[in-house]
Amino acid sequence: MSLEGFKKLLIHTPSGTYEIGRGDNGAVSVDWKDIDGALNDVWGSDIKQATYKGSAKTTATVTVNGMSLDLLGEVAGWKKSSDGVYVPQNDAKLPVSGFIAVTHIFNTDKDLASFMPSANATMTKLSLKTNTDKKNLATVAIDFSAIQDEKLGGLSGFKVVPTGDVSSVLTLLGWDEPKQDDEGGNESVGTSTTH
Repeated sequence: MSLEGFKKLLIHTPSGTYEIGRGDNGAVSVDWKDIDGALNDVWGSDIKQATYKGSAKTTATVTVNGMSLDLLGEVAGWKKSSDGVYVPQNDAKLPVSGFIAVTHIFNTDKDLASFMPSANATMTKLSLKTNTDKKNLATVAIDFSAIQDEKLGGLSGFKVVPTGDVSSVLTLLGWDEPKQDDEGGNESVGTSTTH
């Protein structure tokens, strides 16, 4: 399977499903780690006797350069003060969120949907830049740590879908139709632009 560029990111929260970004602003990358459990060897008398697979500890770092502060706060479990200030919480019970990343399969009319339907997340990096051309936008990194999803029966999933159509994955996960994240004029983080 030969994958082309990353096309689309959908994030699901208790308040709904959102498509991140529009135009030049949006998702930059999704870096998966520990999708499958690590292999462990069993040794006896200096002879390898078996190999077993440990538990997966699936995580993903999602990097975006355009996301509303309202959505980021909801995903990361931040508290919003009466003055409209979002404050990261160290002792907060993290909300459950998830995402679908869509990548085109080269030379086909198919996409690969890779998804983590249930996870806890935290914002781990805000990279501010002085040059805001397309190649050097400010970015936000969000780490997702997968938790067992009852509908999926696992931590993550991968499905080949028709190009531009992830409806079968949305149905499988029980998610609603995605709305554009910046709908309603929410303030955006990661860029100097307000949508």
